[in-house]
Amino acid sequence: MPQAHRNQRRREGISLPQDPGALYDFNLDEELELELDEEAMEAMFGPDLAGDNDILGMWIPEHVCESEDREEVVVCELCEASVGSFNQHMKRSHPGCGRSANRQGYRSNGSYVDGWFGGECGSGNPYYLLCGSCRRA
Repeated sequence: MPQAHRNQRRREGISLPQDPGALYDFNLDEELELELDEEAMEAMFGPDLAGDNDILGMWIPEHVCESEDREEVVVCELCEASVGSFNQHMKRSHPGCGRSANRQGYRSNGSYVDGWFGGECGSGNPYYLLCGSCRRA
C-alpha cells in the first residue's frame, strides 16, 4: 500500500492489520529461560559467583548476601586485613569522602565493581560505595 494511503487511513482512524510477531522475538523467552547447571554457572562467573543471589547481586544490591550469612573471612584489598564482617570493616577503616561514589563500590565479598546505584562515598549496605579516589588513597 502506498505511503499516502497509509497516512490517510491513519487520519481516518482505520487501523492497519499488523503481524503480532513483527516486533517480538519469540525465541527471546526461551533464551531467558535457559536452565544452567552449577558447572556452567561456575564456568561463566567463577566459583565465587555461581549462586543465583551472587549473580543478581552484581546488578541488584538487595540480592547480595551479607558476609555474616556466609561466615566467610574476606581480605580487604585496601589494607590487607582479614575480616569477618567486610562492610563493618569498610565503614570503620575506610569511611570515604561523602561525595558521589560514581556508582562504584564493594560487594560484601570484597570485590570492587562499577554499576551500583548512585550514592555517597562511604555509605551503603549490603554493598559499600567507595569512589575511585578514596580507593586509590
